[in-house]
Amino acid sequence: MVLVKHTSFFAWSLYFDWIDSSDLSTIDETTLKNFLELFKSEPLGQIIYAYVLSDLSPFKIDIEEKKKPSKSKELSQEEQQLEQLETDETDSSLAPEELLALMVQGLESCKTSLLAYRIVLSYQIHLKLFESALATCQAAIQLLATSTRHTGFDFKNSKEYLLVNYGVVLTYYEAPKNFKRALQIFDKILVESPTNVNARVGKGLILVERGELQDARTLLAQVSEEF
Repeated sequence: MVLVKHTSFFAWSLYFDWIDSSDLSTIDETTLKNFLELFKSEPLGQIIYAYVLSDLSPFKIDIEEKKKPSKSKELSQEEQQLEQLETDETDSSLAPEELLALMVQGLESCKTSLLAYRIVLSYQIHLKLFESALATCQAAIQLLATSTRHTGFDFKNSKEYLLVNYGVVLTYYEAPKNFKRALQIFDKILVESPTNVNARVGKGLILVERGELQDARTLLAQVSEEF
């Protein structure tokens, strides 16, 4: 249904969670564009649109807005220019705090979407709002557990994504209080995914802060050699 741009919002929201993308940047850009053209005004659409407008997003998507011909014809050229300016101010010129506010507002109405939580969490970390990110991450992990239990689907990539970011949040929130727990999370991830770059870097940074410089140097050097 997604492939034929079906108008069922439920089908689209299921699709985004069930593709279980390893990273937000791997989601197909055309699919996002099609979704936004249909559901930009929905809470999940609001979150995705704010993300697309942010400096965190790798996507460059131009959404074709539906025009209102009857109203547009009644406007003078000056009024149309003003309307366009207001549109620009509302969308592409939004400050990071305003984009985050749109995301958080949207999340209040779509708390069953793993993608919604992943986007909001990523942006909160990007803005270094670690206290807010901690609450978002914990709620997302709870949703992940519920979704796994109800569907039987593993959501392997979403699980790894959330756990890595949980470790990142714990590393920086009230540091060094949560270093031990963050290190345990990174080690758990690396048992299942030894090549996970974010987990290795996260562990390396904690080792540096704890003064375990030789182990940190070895770990970070291995990551550096791969890139």
